[in-house]
Amino acid sequence: DAAADEFDKLKVRVFQQVIHHEPGTLVFANHTVVGQPLTRVVYEIYRDQEAANIHSRGEALQQLLASQDALVAGFHIDQLTLELAKGIRDAR
Repeated sequence: DAAADEFDKLKVRVFQQVIHHEPGTLVFANHTVVGQPLTRVVYEIYRDQEAANIHSRGEALQQLLASQDALVAGFHIDQLTLELAKGIRDAR
């Protein structure tokens, strides 16, 4: 689907932003959902609230959020607090 492809292109821009400008973003993972080609699940872990704030202000993320409703069927943001994890450095 062209809309999902466009969303994924914007998502790659956000990913590049995270890699190059956000050392406090510890995990940025994106998933597709089997049987739901227009749904995406994004999972993010930040070192602290300031890192989350920096990510939220990123230009690429703002473009993605502004266009999400027109591009994918399912997208929402939940803020989680990491309690326990395996394999995530600097998480605590």
